[in-house]
Amino acid sequence: MSPSLWVTVEKFSQQAVWLVLFAILAPILGPRPYGLFAIVMVFIGFCEFVTVEAAAEALMGMDPLEPQHLRTATTCNLIVAILAGIAVFLLAPLFGRIFGDAQLGPLFQVLSILPAISALTSAPTAALKRQMDFRPLAIRSTLGLAIGGAGGVALALAGAGVWALVAQILLQRTSEVVILWIAAGRAAGAGFGWSRPHYEDLRVYAAHVLVSRSMTFLGGQVPRLIIGYFLGPVDLGLFSLATRFPDALAQVLIAPRASVARIGLRRYRQGEEVLSAAFYRLLRDIAFIAFPVSIGAAATISLLISIWLDARWQAGVVAASLMFLTIPPQVVFYASSAVLLALNHPREEAKISVVQNLSNALLVLAAIPFGLDAVCAVTVLRLFLLMPFAAITVSRVCAIPARAMAVAIGPLFVLTLAMGAIVAVLSPVLITAVGPHLALAGLIAAGFGLYMALVGIFAPKDARYFLSHLTWVR
Repeated sequence: MSPSLWVTVEKFSQQAVWLVLFAILAPILGPRPYGLFAIVMVFIGFCEFVTVEAAAEALMGMDPLEPQHLRTATTCNLIVAILAGIAVFLLAPLFGRIFGDAQLGPLFQVLSILPAISALTSAPTAALKRQMDFRPLAIRSTLGLAIGGAGGVALALAGAGVWALVAQILLQRTSEVVILWIAAGRAAGAGFGWSRPHYEDLRVYAAHVLVSRSMTFLGGQVPRLIIGYFLGPVDLGLFSLATRFPDALAQVLIAPRASVARIGLRRYRQGEEVLSAAFYRLLRDIAFIAFPVSIGAAATISLLISIWLDARWQAGVVAASLMFLTIPPQVVFYASSAVLLALNHPREEAKISVVQNLSNALLVLAAIPFGLDAVCAVTVLRLFLLMPFAAITVSRVCAIPARAMAVAIGPLFVLTLAMGAIVAVLSPVLITAVGPHLALAGLIAAGFGLYMALVGIFAPKDARYFLSHLTWVR
């Protein structure tokens, strides 16, 4: 299969497994354990995600990439991760006092080992991506989550509460490391080592990516800290529900194509017409599917939650509907990141991340007195307002006309909004006529039919191109 298809398979299977696990665990655990776990993973996740991403991106940017680059990156990553884990372990009681929950201290201490485990994945991940070999990465993600999920479900059924989620993530990460190193083999640099010249090669690139990924991670996680601190773990659990569905869509519908484009766009040069054409095609191909799925989901998620989850989760319905609206602007941000990194402009990509995520933290802090729904509303508004900034940055740095970006996806967005509005109007009618379960199936079918009809009438070229080439999975 093609690299993009393997990435799509990875993201789809990963999110499908997560959906099954959530369907089992959410009714058992309720929102509070998810809220407690989310607080811990803000800190632990930062330590493991940012260091791994910085090292992996730096390794993918090396030309040529030598085995000593890989060994040096693994060694540096592991040292930093161990130090971060020790700091988290020592500060665990303080975190418990800050958030007013004694259960948080032991959670932080047990999970402080996660950064060191994840640090071992940067070199094999980069090596496999450089070779465009995404099959092992797909197996890693899906199988690791399934192994962790099996342990988590067993503990949840035994009444372990939040510790079921702890066991799930530990088993998952450990399985992923083993699978990756077996798959990458010699390509991963064969272990540990140190070379100052190779470290210097990596350092500057990694520093810019570190800033970018830090801002990206914090932009998504700082709101969780604010919600957890001011509104408590129950509301944070509801926020986790509201964001998890859109995150799943982004990982399935946007990330695979953007991830492959990050490598594929490297063959073009700044200012070339073929670069602009490829970038516009990237935007349109992602938007063709991501827009209708996200808007359709926003119109129907309240019905799904009422059918699926118990009363403890119903307060998160409005928040979940709002957060699906973050998907359309994310198409622009993902694509912008891909082209900037492909053309070796990590500093500009970092600037976008800094502006985007600092503004997110400030707006969430301003909205928190008005409750969870207000936080989600300002999150959506911020993303739409910052879309021109990303477009202008790409235009300035890569010589890709910004106005044409709007032309590339604007019509599809308008058609999608029309479809979503019709589905929202039909929803109460169908629920009254046939009941909630059949109504949900009917709304999905109606949304699909309406969207295809609108695109066929008003954007027939895009419809024909997409159906004939299916470039989003190539």
